[in-house]
Amino acid sequence: MEWRNLLIDRLCFLIIFYSIQEIIGYELVSNIHLQNWTNPCEPNPCRAGTCELISKFNFICHCIPYVHGQLCEKLNYDQQPCESNPCYNQGLCSPISQRDSLTNNTFMCLCPPQHAGEYCQENIGECSCLNQATCYNTSNDGYKCSCPMMFTGPFCELDLRNTTFCSYNPCQNNGTCILIESPAGICLCQPGYIGEYCEKRVSFCQENPCRNNGTCVPLSGVDGQCLCQPGYSGNLCEQVQRTFCSVNPCRNGSTCIVLNHTGDGFCLCQEDYVGPYCEYITPTACKKRCNNNQGKCALIDNKYGRCLCPKDVTGTYCEIQLHSCAPNPCENNGICVHEISTQSYKCICTYGYSGINCSQNLNKSYCSSNPCTNNGTCLQSPTSGDGICRCEQAFSGKYCDEIVKCGYDQCQYPEEVCLADSCVNVTGELYCLLHECKHGGKCDPIKRECLCEKGFTGIKCELNTIYCDQINNICLNNGTCLIKDNRCLCTNYFTGKYCEILI
Repeated sequence: MEWRNLLIDRLCFLIIFYSIQEIIGYELVSNIHLQNWTNPCEPNPCRAGTCELISKFNFICHCIPYVHGQLCEKLNYDQQPCESNPCYNQGLCSPISQRDSLTNNTFMCLCPPQHAGEYCQENIGECSCLNQATCYNTSNDGYKCSCPMMFTGPFCELDLRNTTFCSYNPCQNNGTCILIESPAGICLCQPGYIGEYCEKRVSFCQENPCRNNGTCVPLSGVDGQCLCQPGYSGNLCEQVQRTFCSVNPCRNGSTCIVLNHTGDGFCLCQEDYVGPYCEYITPTACKKRCNNNQGKCALIDNKYGRCLCPKDVTGTYCEIQLHSCAPNPCENNGICVHEISTQSYKCICTYGYSGINCSQNLNKSYCSSNPCTNNGTCLQSPTSGDGICRCEQAFSGKYCDEIVKCGYDQCQYPEEVCLADSCVNVTGELYCLLHECKHGGKCDPIKRECLCEKGFTGIKCELNTIYCDQINNICLNNGTCLIKDNRCLCTNYFTGKYCEILI
């Protein structure tokens, strides 16, 4: 008897379980975690109408006659018949005259495929319910699908289980949908709208949407406008505006002031400064203070003044003396070093020279004995006793003592060139074609010579005037010697051929 009672108990449990499943749906029993989903049509948000669920979060309200609006909240006895949105399943509403209507309605619903009925609420044809939905027969040989939990749509085709808050764009009135932690999300509403789905219209200025300290000014109804601070523009003052002060035009310690939202402005000058950008001094200050270091006052229309400073002096009032290395007092390619503490200079002489200004020849350099013949130019290394001779055309050799023959003749350069062992007169243009200048040099057809870039010399600019290698860094004050370009790359505070001049 005991086993018979146990069998009866099991049968009763199964009957109760399947009865619950038939009533509330299989999905609720097997997927308890889905019970947190809230149907937006429950309770009915439509104040005077019926709610149709079209996605997990979206719905449409079908209003009673003379009522319209997103939530059927507006009453208008003069409204058009289709404004109440009477057609279901995305049917198209078309106004008609009452004498042409079979139902005394002043509109007709044009139904999409597989739908029929006065309001397109009925499905027609063979039953096409999906996702284990139940098919019920209706009038006019139609049917209706009863969807299981978490499915919707005319044929229960919309699966709401694997969707996120933003899957069907629930945000209304141009709100932006953002997932916080999938599948949960929120709607970021445009100014003037609030609510979970941005469905409620409020005053534009209610939550002060203006950015960057903009002021919200209410207009008629719920509208409003942002009055932006100077330097900002846009509907919400979100854009940085280019103003008079954007490029810092004011000089000599003056203050730049923006006047209004248009971006106009002016420079508020310090004492003794005038001009649109405070770039001049007053006539009074010019006459009193420009006499420093033999400076002179120059007036412009008796409104503006400027000090004219002598060479090697600068400053608003000619009060700043340029360093002693401008111009370079060191001779024979000596390097000038500016002494900040004493405002004087010191010459670093090239090999073979000495003295305060490197004017004393010690007769130890390559060029001290003038070894180059036939008008050759001697080029002395700045770091050693070595050097080279730069020869004129028609001569070669270490000391320019060898004659360059053209066949059996000696050409008269630069008027003649050697072509096929013969001296030939050429034009300047042809001369430049036959003599390609190296290292960026450019040929002058009139002078018939190469105009070399800085750091190079020679007939074809083939010779370096700076001797730069990995062993001997001749650049001063932490300058970097660029071997490829044969020049010194100076730091921010120095300039000159060898970075010897303090800026």
